[in-house]
Amino acid sequence: MTFTSVLGALCLVLGISFAWPQVIRVYRVKSVEGISPRGQLHGLSGCVLWTVYSYVQAITPFMIANTFVLTAMILVTAALVRHRKMPLWHLLGVLAGFAAFGIGMSMISPAIAGWFAIVIGATSIIPQAVYVLRYANLSGVSIGMYGLMVVNGIAWTLYGIAIGDLLVSFPNLILVPCALMISAKALVYQRRKSRESAAAAEAAELATA
Repeated sequence: MTFTSVLGALCLVLGISFAWPQVIRVYRVKSVEGISPRGQLHGLSGCVLWTVYSYVQAITPFMIANTFVLTAMILVTAALVRHRKMPLWHLLGVLAGFAAFGIGMSMISPAIAGWFAIVIGATSIIPQAVYVLRYANLSGVSIGMYGLMVVNGIAWTLYGIAIGDLLVSFPNLILVPCALMISAKALVYQRRKSRESAAAAEAAELATA
């Protein structure tokens, strides 16, 4: 077993799992607070393009990982629709439009399709990062997802270098620092809210004693 195959297997596991803590949090706490609708659509469009690119290039770990990430992103976006943060046609339009665009560009040139995926995919986290910096309530943001995204991004960067496809690596130069910032800010907010809730509960208990 080569280093590349081991790294590919690690990337596959991380790629399959990293987006799901956000799905679990959104549906467990029934909150999408702190999740940017625009950023989610941006990320979804990039994920659609990466999924198409991975199938065209037949990069098996990338294909499987992107399929799982795309499914998770659809579920989170559906939660935004359910909470009336965006209309349903935005979700359906992005899925259909970017799938058609990605397939069409791949038929012309897989390399061009890959660069489109890089530009859109790499910048997809920026609206969410800006939203987190400006938005006060981060109760719906999954710290676990963004922490795993950092590890995932580092692993995919190394894998892209190992297989000689830097298109796989480049997006993580933006994704990793932004994910670090988001996870740190969400951690500070959620710990503070947890302490405030505990203090309020204790005060209420003393008041009724």
